[in-house]
Amino acid sequence: MEYLQQKELTPVSYNSGGVKLLGPTYVRKSSMSGQLHWHDRMEILVVCEGELQGMIGKDVYHIRTGQIAIVNPGQLHGIFCSQEGAAYYVVMFDTANFFNGTEASRRLLKAIHNRTVSFHSRCADTEIVLTVQKIIDNCQSADPFSDLFVESGIYALLGQLYQTQLLPAVASTVTDVRFGSVLEYINLHFTEDLHSTELSRRFGYDTAYFSRRFKSLTGMSPSRYIRMLRLEYAQQMLDRRDMRVQDVAAKCGFADAGYFCRCYKAYYHISPTEYLAQNA
Repeated sequence: MEYLQQKELTPVSYNSGGVKLLGPTYVRKSSMSGQLHWHDRMEILVVCEGELQGMIGKDVYHIRTGQIAIVNPGQLHGIFCSQEGAAYYVVMFDTANFFNGTEASRRLLKAIHNRTVSFHSRCADTEIVLTVQKIIDNCQSADPFSDLFVESGIYALLGQLYQTQLLPAVASTVTDVRFGSVLEYINLHFTEDLHSTELSRRFGYDTAYFSRRFKSLTGMSPSRYIRMLRLEYAQQMLDRRDMRVQDVAAKCGFADAGYFCRCYKAYYHISPTEYLAQNA
């Protein structure tokens, strides 16, 4: 299993139960934007309304109400859009904060932390979803003892994941520092004239190898990833209602407005002009 070095460096403050709860976050139709990144903690994404679309590892996923997405430590992921609009929570925790002196902790929790085991990315198991919901409820509770239930909920959740969501044994993690630099560069410069030849030359790779390597790590070609970031940025520009479609195209890195419109419609299933008319 290999991960890019586009690591999220923002520190996370956990509650006394060892968990950080984000949300509910409300996403308007086709308005979510995100970039691929990874971090050392685990995250459980819970959709409470609508549908989210994103990527975990190499897999594109759709998570609907009542389902969860599981992000393993060090796993590349990002949320890119919601065609319907959605509301969701994210439960964040670092398994290292749950280590104790028991054999179970040494054997099972450290295996997650060291990335020698991982779990399926999407889950609709009712018992697991209920456990996650209880963790969310206890995080939101004013009860002074609720953090103990949060902590016990994490142990229960990890036990359930081991029982039903464990993936087959995986190879040791290899962090590709140079390819992480590629991803970071694209995330910062995607509106510029970027293409595989220029990127491979900049980072010292043969063009054909660069394209194969990028796809093996992200599940998509460099051009597709760049196009996706441009279209997400275009959506933000259109929502401002102060730019013409051709100006949005140029601002986002599309030299041809017609090509931009075709790409936009293929991605969002509506043309930029139609979107503006519907949301006037």
